[in-house]
Amino acid sequence: MPLVSGRHNGRQLIIDVAVVGVSLEADFLTPDREPAPSVFSEPVKAQIDTGATSTSVSPQVALALRLRPSGKRDVMTANGLRRARFFEFHVAMLGKGEGATPFYMLPRTVKGDELNSDRFVFDILLGMDVISQGDLSVRRDGTFSFEF
Repeated sequence: MPLVSGRHNGRQLIIDVAVVGVSLEADFLTPDREPAPSVFSEPVKAQIDTGATSTSVSPQVALALRLRPSGKRDVMTANGLRRARFFEFHVAMLGKGEGATPFYMLPRTVKGDELNSDRFVFDILLGMDVISQGDLSVRRDGTFSFEF
């Protein structure tokens, strides 16, 4: 099974991921009529947030990958309700550590909201839409593992 593992600081769990843009152009559809991966990001920092329902992406990553907004929707955040653009993309896990899988792209397309802050130390907030695709274990010894 693909694995990402590492250390956490007891407050935050930050990992490296790649964002994979999808093209909705007819020329870039898979035989099953699914959007085909088009553009890979450089590794970016992602915070795993079990309190977030959905994943969010920073405007900088969305711009760099030329992700086109798929629409707008209401998003409930820790600061209240807001209207946000959302984008379709894939998340690829970049494993580190013993036994880790170096690259694993999650099979489901993410419909991620635009992250509404530039004060974070991460560019992706991984919500339960991504976390629920695997088994996350956070241990009190300061380590974690995320298997898919």
